[in-house]
Amino acid sequence: MFAALAAGAMMMFASCEKTPIVPSEDDDDTTAVSQSPEFRILVDTVDAVLEGADVQVAYELLNPAEDGTFEFTSPDWVSAFNYSDSEYFVFTVDANETRERSGEVVVKYSYDGGSRTIEQSFVIAQDGSEFDVFLNAKLAEGEYYYNCWSEGDYSPDHYYLTISDLGIWAMNGVNFTFTIVAPAPTQADIDNGTILVPEGTYPLDTTGATPPINNTLIDNPNIPGWTNNFYGIYVGNYMYDPRVGFCEGTLTVTQISETEWRMEASMIGEDGKTYGVLFEGVPDPLRYVHDR
Repeated sequence: MFAALAAGAMMMFASCEKTPIVPSEDDDDTTAVSQSPEFRILVDTVDAVLEGADVQVAYELLNPAEDGTFEFTSPDWVSAFNYSDSEYFVFTVDANETRERSGEVVVKYSYDGGSRTIEQSFVIAQDGSEFDVFLNAKLAEGEYYYNCWSEGDYSPDHYYLTISDLGIWAMNGVNFTFTIVAPAPTQADIDNGTILVPEGTYPLDTTGATPPINNTLIDNPNIPGWTNNFYGIYVGNYMYDPRVGFCEGTLTVTQISETEWRMEASMIGEDGKTYGVLFEGVPDPLRYVHDR
């Protein structure tokens, strides 16, 4: 479902050349037009990858003024402008966790104490996710609950998995949380502290079946309408803002090497948006919780 992506250190997309812009001269100005600064950006559009990267943009500046300066106006996901190179601007484009996007960058060259300006622009077009909300996660962690219930309540043994960018309880961290009914860990994994979610494909079961259907994502059967499978940004005290429950979708867990795993999910939230998450790496073993 997800393609492996890698950000290049620099990239440039060339397009048709633009006509140089030379500011008009006052009639009594003795400076020859040919000696006035000429500034142009040599591309119309540059492309940026989904993960974000530094992007080079070719420009030309002829007859630079001693007091000439550049100013930049851009979308908030484009920053860190550098023009120390005489042929290229360098811009930093942030990672994109939403749909594809584009925005205009305006570059203004000012001189003669700021009284004269030349303005050029180009468009940055960035790849996006197929989801409304997407997280390229860095951590996978959680707990395995065994024989845990309150009197009169039924709570099946389950894996509680959180895939996140900063960690399950990190302030302002982005979390995708899943409650999984799957084959129990071995006694050796329990004893050695090496519990992991088993390989498998886990669709979200919304039937509320008791006992639950094996190899599915389940919600809490004791709290109608409460979902244990959700997207959230952690704000402290076990609270999330926003907290969006999932109403449809699938989590897939695959071991890709001796130590590395891929965990990916495609979900639909209660808000109607699509949510995607991908983790590739070494997950943290799940903590064993029992007899609570």
